[in-house]
Amino acid sequence: MTDWSECIRKLRLRRKLSLRELANELDITRRAVYKIETGERMPNEQQAKRLLELLNGAPLGISSGWNSERSKPSEMTPGRIKAILEKLGISRDDFAILVGVAPRNLGKWLGGDSAPQGERLKRLIVLEKLGNKRQE
Repeated sequence: MTDWSECIRKLRLRRKLSLRELANELDITRRAVYKIETGERMPNEQQAKRLLELLNGAPLGISSGWNSERSKPSEMTPGRIKAILEKLGISRDDFAILVGVAPRNLGKWLGGDSAPQGERLKRLIVLEKLGNKRQE
């Protein structure tokens, strides 16, 4: 299971949605949702946007930028992470799930004790874009 797949499943369960309910919202089959959650397939850009809207509980109104860009770990400061969290308007626990990190590690990032790297850094960059598009 990929990190994104695990996040999607956790957020679906947290929102108390069945596979069928999520499939109906995405206009795909229950089996397709299952394959997304198990990492057998990736959602297309439109499905990914809709997934984030549904699982975050608020429309994001994004038009592009699902793919992440490269960034240096030192560029992701505690203030920048906090700004992303505030722009998205979701709880710290949900934010931690989306990023794929334990809430205590998120606290370390926000406190400047450590910095995100690798896949988690990429996720933060994607979430930052989503937050920026949401405010437009």
